[in-house]
Amino acid sequence: TNRKTLLHGMILGAVFAVTMAFELHGLETTSSSATSFLENTSIILVPLLLIPLKKKIPGKGTLFCCVLALTGVGFLTLGEGKLGFTVGELYCMGAAVSYAFVIILTGEFSKTDDGMQLGILQNGFIGLFSLLFMFLFEDPKMPNTGSGWTCIFALTILCSILGFTLQPIAQAHVDTETAGLFCGLNPLIASTLGVLFLHERLGANGLLGAGFILGSILLSSLSGKKKERRENIKSRVPSFRKDARVLPAKAARHLFR
Repeated sequence: TNRKTLLHGMILGAVFAVTMAFELHGLETTSSSATSFLENTSIILVPLLLIPLKKKIPGKGTLFCCVLALTGVGFLTLGEGKLGFTVGELYCMGAAVSYAFVIILTGEFSKTDDGMQLGILQNGFIGLFSLLFMFLFEDPKMPNTGSGWTCIFALTILCSILGFTLQPIAQAHVDTETAGLFCGLNPLIASTLGVLFLHERLGANGLLGAGFILGSILLSSLSGKKKERRENIKSRVPSFRKDARVLPAKAARHLFR
């Protein structure tokens, strides 16, 4: 690796550690459904934060897809959950803002750095900063039950090592707004796993929310392809115009010669 990738991994690890701290403290006093909804407001925060950061105004289609996805998350997660903006819910909003920055920074760094190296380094720094937070603000102790260790291993291997390492690799191939939009799949997949393994019912609201989320991603994909085709056509037009001017001139010179 090089110093630039090391620095970028450290920055991502620090912002991710803050995100995790906000999320865990929020979950202490907030329902998981409300937490899921508030954290996934990062869907709409990503394009909004890009306005001052990169002077990039999101298109109407992008904003429509973001609002559609966020509406789907609301149908899928809120249910009976009520938002009153308690301290826990403010923590969840802090997690949403910091995760939006993670997506934006990952989008920037993954275009120039090796995605696998970046993912591994950010995981290492998440662990390092979390360890420091633990000794500074907590009373460190090890889990004393089998279920506690099972949760630790599941969160470490599946959610952190697998998910966080693959994110920079994936974001190297998609734009930042699309990456933010895919956040909406988190509660959808969680609900689907709940149906499959915990025999939970999705209900009409859940199905409607799932349709909104999938529809927003489909619309974003179709509009992206349409934009790409339009740009390809535009890139060809100047050459046609140039040829239209140059070829008759060459023919005339050849004639008079």
